[in-house]
Amino acid sequence: MELTTGYVAGLFDGEGSISIVAYRKVRKSGNVTRGHVLTVAISNTHRGILEQIRTQFGGAIHSYGPSVGQIHGKKRVSKWVGQSLIGSRFLRTVRSELVIKAAEADVALEFQALIDQRYALFGHRRWAGSARWHPGPQLPEVEFQQREALRQRLRSVRVAGP
Repeated sequence: MELTTGYVAGLFDGEGSISIVAYRKVRKSGNVTRGHVLTVAISNTHRGILEQIRTQFGGAIHSYGPSVGQIHGKKRVSKWVGQSLIGSRFLRTVRSELVIKAAEADVALEFQALIDQRYALFGHRRWAGSARWHPGPQLPEVEFQQREALRQRLRSVRVAGP
């Protein structure tokens, strides 16, 4: 059974989250890579519904907390996570139905458009002899600051509410 857009949007409005995560990695070579990634998530104790969302949109499911019955009244929580392209595709699909997270989704989609623009110019490249992807040339400071400004804007939209 495929879930309707309205149902998924309502679930996301109540149980979901949108974040832009900043990262900084120091490679063995000493080179520093930094950037940002869009993360969209829905947490729920009903793993089955999250499995259906993963089937429709992709992404991953993580579970945490006690197993059922280990602690009185506590249930195991699962979280569906869609990053980058999966997250933005999800947001584009549900955006017209969102109420609570509509403004956050707009900022997130603006952010992902910057990422998509960069990859349109440089593409993803594989490291020689490796299955890992290289994001292309080092991120210029001005572009890093644009992304950081959107990350801060998302945080302020979340605090201000609709």
